[in-house]
Amino acid sequence: MRRARRDASSPSSGGPRVAVSSKRQSKISITTTAPQARMDAGSFMKSLGINVVGKNDDEDEQRKDGAIMATKMSDLDVHQLKTKISLGCFGLFMFLWMFSGGSESSTMSPQEKHRLAENEIAGEYKSLLLNNSASSVEEDLHPGKFGGLRNRFRKRDGKRIPEALRYLADMKTPYNKVAEVPYFWDIPFSGETMAERMFRKCHILVQACEKGVEQPDFNDEKLEVFTASDGSQYVNVDTTTISGIERAQDLNLAHERIADIMVSPLVNDFAKHIFDEDHMGRMFALFRHPVDRAISMYYYLGSASWDPLFNPKIKQMTLVEYARSASMENNWVTRFLLNKFSGPLQKDDMRAAKEVVRKKVLVGLFDDIEGSMARFEKYFGWTQPGTEDEANTGKCRKAIIEAWDKRHDHPPIIQDGPEWKAIVAANRWDLELYQYVKILYKYQGKTFLT
Repeated sequence: MRRARRDASSPSSGGPRVAVSSKRQSKISITTTAPQARMDAGSFMKSLGINVVGKNDDEDEQRKDGAIMATKMSDLDVHQLKTKISLGCFGLFMFLWMFSGGSESSTMSPQEKHRLAENEIAGEYKSLLLNNSASSVEEDLHPGKFGGLRNRFRKRDGKRIPEALRYLADMKTPYNKVAEVPYFWDIPFSGETMAERMFRKCHILVQACEKGVEQPDFNDEKLEVFTASDGSQYVNVDTTTISGIERAQDLNLAHERIADIMVSPLVNDFAKHIFDEDHMGRMFALFRHPVDRAISMYYYLGSASWDPLFNPKIKQMTLVEYARSASMENNWVTRFLLNKFSGPLQKDDMRAAKEVVRKKVLVGLFDDIEGSMARFEKYFGWTQPGTEDEANTGKCRKAIIEAWDKRHDHPPIIQDGPEWKAIVAANRWDLELYQYVKILYKYQGKTFLT
């Protein structure tokens, strides 16, 4: 286009020449060698994106009429285009808002997120207390609002939960100790070692866990309960590896009913291979603040030379360097819960994780481990309330907590300091899930322990 104009204005150009621009530019340029074209009209029309210059002065009226017509058409097209864009943007916004439930805006403050989570949990657990079906969160918050528009999204309730977890019992159904087995989800560095010690020492439970491979003269062909040197009892399986879980499945671990409690970090693989509709698992777990988990892991991995996961390079890193390295976990709890170990996590993943813990998990907190273990005891009926056995069990748990290895206590870090921010950057979804679990812990206590 620029080359055509240069040719038209050169001294060697001769008579008038016409250059038609490409369709992308959507305008017509009629050029001439007449130097007396009126500049006021030309400047006005150039500002509209239309460059019209006549052959002589007699064509002025025709040019003006054409300019007015083009201007009117241009204004009409722009108005129609703006209208279409506005309607399209509004429609897209409404679709995205409806799809997301309209409740989890990225601009929500922490207080608003907390209120929404509390209403969501309260709505469901209130219905359990009243023995009714789960109520809609939005109906609890805004009864009748939007004319029932959001009710269609209630159909998604439960559909976000991974298929592998379908044989974990729903929290809205009472625990059935005849048909179900307590399954403890082992979240590393969240008090799981302390809890397993309480299971065997205080509650005298037969465990199916990683200790099963320590059976003397290990029997690979048959499930057996054996007694370890400290008096603890285990089933001869390893529930912490895929091959160990598949072996337990082949030997019908759930069908044999020889384990009082099963323990595994691989929640999806374990639930898929071990349980079925006649032998359900009842899931419970201890949750810990992800920053505290990361700090414990940092100190442990840099010093535990006896562990296969030991990494001497971590000891040479600062906590910030560790948090930004490949050794740092990325939302471990959320990823293992959803069986999503690669790719970025999205808001819908977080909705799914919250739905799993709300519907499938009896939650406990590391920060209240004594109260959490007492809750688990009462829920599963490991002792009779008000008996001497219950009192002795409580004393046993308290002694284990007091005698716990103080090497696991590490200096606290400043909230919102560089270490804190680096850890949270790698575990933002786990942090959001943990805040949700804290609310859930409160409401489950009201629902199941009253």
